[in-house]
Amino acid sequence: MSAELQAVSCQSCGGAVAMPAGAPHPRCLFCGSEAVVASRTENIEAPGTFLPFEVAPDAAQEVFRDKAQASIWYPGDLRDARLDLDQLLLPAWVWSGQVETHWAALVRAGTRSGKRPETGQQAKRVSGVLVPSSSAITRAELNAIAPFSGENAFIFRAEQAVAPFELGKLTRSAARQTACDALAEQHRAELSRAVHAVKFAGSHLFRDLDGTPVLLPVYVGAYRRKGKLHRVVINGQTGAISGEFPKSWLRIGCAALLVGFILSGLLMALTLMLWAASMYL
Repeated sequence: MSAELQAVSCQSCGGAVAMPAGAPHPRCLFCGSEAVVASRTENIEAPGTFLPFEVAPDAAQEVFRDKAQASIWYPGDLRDARLDLDQLLLPAWVWSGQVETHWAALVRAGTRSGKRPETGQQAKRVSGVLVPSSSAITRAELNAIAPFSGENAFIFRAEQAVAPFELGKLTRSAARQTACDALAEQHRAELSRAVHAVKFAGSHLFRDLDGTPVLLPVYVGAYRRKGKLHRVVINGQTGAISGEFPKSWLRIGCAALLVGFILSGLLMALTLMLWAASMYL
């Protein structure tokens, strides 16, 4: 990494991004906290490629506004919330390879017990498995806004970064283990559904695994509502959004009361009908 870059770390959530030395940034891109500390950092290994942004900042703001109005259960003031939205290049690993699963299962069958044992093995070639290398963005958040397309990847040069980029936290060996766990879980679920398993167990072999560190384009935003910060993450390629959207318990309570009144009215009407019918018997 160029000596003209510095790391800016958040003392609240632990997130760290790299940006030009001396560039002011009074708040954390991940949680909105003002507890940020800048320190000179050199010799940080950066990924070799990055994926470009295809969603403009104004369009990303519109994605949030559309989401804020997407449910009647969201509070009305959510659509007026001021979202501080920033571009960020998120570190991740992209893995490809082959997973082979040897499995044993109890499957549904026309036997006296309703099931029978079955075993088998299957190999599958996979690609594009994302493993986040972020200290602040979770796998669930990344999966919620996936996929990302690597077709237009560019060579990454830290001193020419188009946006602040987070410093990766996973070594290759740690990322490989996470990728293996994800591949195994996915393949087990697919096989279990395919054979209609009641119980399923399997062991796995991995071959030709190859991982590449890459930077993914995301928008990270934080908005404050009633004194509490909420975070959203937006895919910079597709506009897919994930985040914290509070529910309006007042609206939910009013809806529950309305349903209760309707059911009570129907019950009362049914009771009257039965009473009237009994009068003619």
